[in-house]
Amino acid sequence: MKALIISLIILTSCLSSEAKQSDQDTTYYQSADLHKFDGTWEYTDSSITFKIILKTEKTLLKGSTNYLDLVTGYHIYVKNQKVIQSSIGKAKTIKNGFYLDKDVSKNKIRFLFTDLGRETPIHGTLELLPTGELKWSVKNLEGVRLNVPGINEKDHNIYIPTDLILKKVN
Repeated sequence: MKALIISLIILTSCLSSEAKQSDQDTTYYQSADLHKFDGTWEYTDSSITFKIILKTEKTLLKGSTNYLDLVTGYHIYVKNQKVIQSSIGKAKTIKNGFYLDKDVSKNKIRFLFTDLGRETPIHGTLELLPTGELKWSVKNLEGVRLNVPGINEKDHNIYIPTDLILKKVN
C-alpha cells in the first residue's frame, strides 16, 4: 500500500511539472493594432446592404500551443430587401484575418471568407482608408483549376459583393 501511495505521489508530481512546462512553452502573440478593425461595418445603397461584424480574438494556432490575435466575424447580405446570405448567429464566415504585410501597412489585413453560396473558401482583404472607411475586397484563391471527367466541377462564382467601401456603424 505504501508503494502505491509513493507511486501516485511521483506520478502526480511528474504530471504537474509537465503541465507547468507546457504553460511555459505557450506564447501569445498579441496584435493590439488589429482591434481598429473591430466593430460593425456597412455598405448600403438603394438595392443592397452588406454588413460585416468583426472582432479580434485570441486564437490557438493549429498544431501548436501558441496563440495569436486574428480578426474573425460574420456577414449579412441583403438585396432588394431580401436576405441573400447571413452568418449572424451561425458559424463565422470571416476567419484568420491578419496583416497582409505588417512592415508595409498595419491598415491592411488578409482573411479567408466562406461565401455561403459555394463550397470552397475565397480570400479577401480589408483596408482601413484615411477617411476612416473600410475597403472590402474578395476574390477566388489563386491556383490551377482542372476539369476531370467524372468529377463534378467546383463552383467558382462569388455570390456576394466583391469590392465595396464600408462605413463603421458602431
